[in-house]
Amino acid sequence: MYSIPTRPDGGNHTVDFTYSAQTKPAHEDGMNVTKALALTGLRVLTDDAFFAEVKAAFEADEEIGNRPHARDVEQ
Repeated sequence: MYSIPTRPDGGNHTVDFTYSAQTKPAHEDGMNVTKALALTGLRVLTDDAFFAEVKAAFEADEEIGNRPHARDVEQ
């Protein structure tokens, strides 16, 4: 889970959040998350066994209703 901590009762899209988001630790954490997501995407594209595992988990979640299928979401 990734979040940017704010002052008490700061919440997203507030002045307190803006203050917190511009700090060096928030930037470093954001860059770490960005790198992790990029490397995960690269692995999905280059590792067939990992892709199959991710796809199977996605389809299993879809079957038990953990997330709507794109065809079922109103546009």
